[in-house]
Amino acid sequence: MNIVFYVIANLFFYKLLEEFFESRKVAFGSAILLAANYAMITFGPTYLMDMGGWMFYFITIFLVFRFLKTEKIKYLLWGSLAISVGGLFKEYGYLGFITILIALIITYKSNVKKLIKYSLLFGGFAILPTVLVHISMYINYNYSYLDWFSFTKSLFAGSPTKLLSYIKVFGSLFTFGWFLFLGGIYSLIKKSGTKFNSQQITFLIALFLSITPIFLWPGITQRIFFVSVPLLILISSVFLKKYESRIYYFAPLFIIYILANFTMDKYILPLINIDYFIQVFFK
Repeated sequence: MNIVFYVIANLFFYKLLEEFFESRKVAFGSAILLAANYAMITFGPTYLMDMGGWMFYFITIFLVFRFLKTEKIKYLLWGSLAISVGGLFKEYGYLGFITILIALIITYKSNVKKLIKYSLLFGGFAILPTVLVHISMYINYNYSYLDWFSFTKSLFAGSPTKLLSYIKVFGSLFTFGWFLFLGGIYSLIKKSGTKFNSQQITFLIALFLSITPIFLWPGITQRIFFVSVPLLILISSVFLKKYESRIYYFAPLFIIYILANFTMDKYILPLINIDYFIQVFFK
């Protein structure tokens, strides 16, 4: 089931990239960054619930971008229904509702009545199944999400400093993709290459805000922070778009990225002592 979800998630992300940058070359290259991502290949097609939550998150953000392009409300309706199912797999599914909410606020900022109506309607669709499940769990087992959150907090109580954890997690999450990300940031600052329209800017803001709740979670792990990868890839794709006609020049970087991710657990992480470098640097 998770292998099927893995394929669907990558297809929806490819389609999002294709529509966002209006380029199959950029979409294909950037989609590789997701398909071969360390967290995606390690925790996706395995006996965990993450892949289901990730897939429905990708479906939702794709539908939100479609809405921003067309202003057809049906896309947000389908997005809220995707969230309602995705949330039953993993909490990542609910992060997609933040993108829906931001899209509604920007689109209907001058029509408060519609904004409230659609927010409540789609919010109801999104959370109703999980609300029923949690009520059932509490009635039958006297166990709530607060108990789970408290348990997780105690589980990670002895973890390394947050700075060290962030460096480890983000470093292993995007490895050599960070070179493309820095290139994308530089291109945006210098305003060279891709120029975003209002819909694209709104989508990027919505995508950024949708990942902020992960910083409130007690555990800092690749599985939790993987939802930041789509945003990292979109920014990185700006650099690929700038050199679209010579995108094959980036092939060696993609190969190194893929090899690093597939050898991360067996070779790279055991060999690299990040803790030592951090302690020396901040001594």
